Amino acid sequence: MYRSVRLYRIFVLAAAVVFSASAALTRAQAPGANAAAAALVEGQKTLPWAFPVAMPGVQREDDGKAKRLEGSTKEFTVPQINDQFAPPDWYPDEHPRLPEAVAHGRKPDVRACGLCHLMNGLGHPESSNIAGQSAGYILQQMMDFRTGARKNAAIMTVIAKPMTDAELKESADYFAGLPLKPWTRIVEARMVP
Repeated sequence: MYRSVRLYRIFVLAAAVVFSASAALTRAQAPGANAAAAALVEGQKTLPWAFPVAMPGVQREDDGKAKRLEGSTKEFTVPQINDQFAPPDWYPDEHPRLPEAVAHGRKPDVRACGLCHLMNGLGHPESSNIAGQSAGYILQQMMDFRTGARKNAAIMTVIAKPMTDAELKESADYFAGLPLKPWTRIVEARMVP
């Protein structure tokens, strides 16, 4: 009698564990639960809640006035800031001489590296921070973009394919020589403000 009660309890406990686990898995696999992740992989789209980028079709009005960043003596207008082949160098005294591919790229297909990764290599939120990465690593990533082995950033494939080996090496050496600096500050909180 005692043995059958004990077996019954073990059976009930095991059933409860299996039921709880399957309920959790079912909830995680519910329609829409992984839609954002699937969209990112399949459509190479960004996750709007994760990356602070402008929404497509939404543009800030250009007041025509030159803008200045704190600590910089340089001023640029919005069209200058968004120039894909001559992006602004807000702090020109804080880095070595810029390679041509970083500063200007090469029209029509090779956008300036500094447009997205910035001249300091720390990049915009949607771009990789490549300052201080080894030149070999950067070159390997660019070769993978070029050959299609790496597919997560479609624009990088478009840029990498027409770049010459010399442009790739010079850019990789430049970014590898930059110091990695703190660029963001993470604050953990129980609730998002």
